Amino acid sequence: MGYNAEEMIKKAISEEIIEEMFRDLGFFVHKMGKEYTVSPLKQLESFIGKVVNDHGRFQVEKPDKEWVGAIDFVNRLPDFCIVNKFGTVDLIEVKYRHSGQPTKEDFEVFDSYDQTALLIINSYYYYKNNTELNTEQIEDLKNSRFHIYEIADKDKANLKGDIAIYPLEVWLKGKYDIEESDIIRRYENFVNKWLSSVIQSEKKNSSF
Repeated sequence: MGYNAEEMIKKAISEEIIEEMFRDLGFFVHKMGKEYTVSPLKQLESFIGKVVNDHGRFQVEKPDKEWVGAIDFVNRLPDFCIVNKFGTVDLIEVKYRHSGQPTKEDFEVFDSYDQTALLIINSYYYYKNNTELNTEQIEDLKNSRFHIYEIADKDKANLKGDIAIYPLEVWLKGKYDIEESDIIRRYENFVNKWLSSVIQSEKKNSSF
């Protein structure tokens, strides 16, 4: 897949919104994505190789050393680690999906880090009739620009299978006893302001 500047810009805006929102909600936030881990290491590897003319002196991956192994798992790190004032830790993967519908690939983060909360930023929520949500839950999702997906027990899940979906406010209240609707509304306004320029064209090209 080639480089897509628009997608990279939307990704950067989305992650910045989430990072600042969780800080305002009182969390310590640490960036974990591969652009903050693997990429700097690979750049250092290339720099050292060029400067000292020895590309073997510093190697991020050593495939010939079984005890070292590969670092492929780092490429799949979630975007953020958040910690509240009591030390509760969550991993957060952030995606922008204009209609709120995650892709199959979005859920792959659970394969490597099943404790992750997948946070989908949306510009409007298009409800597909493939879930077991009631009318009230659907309306709550439609009114929210931030949705949390996470692995849950099947008897507790809102989705078919073992993945549950919640508006961010519901998730924060249930897990952290946090009620900060004003903060969340402020950042939802940023979504409307900074990501809205692509919404109309996406709606026109959408089959939804």
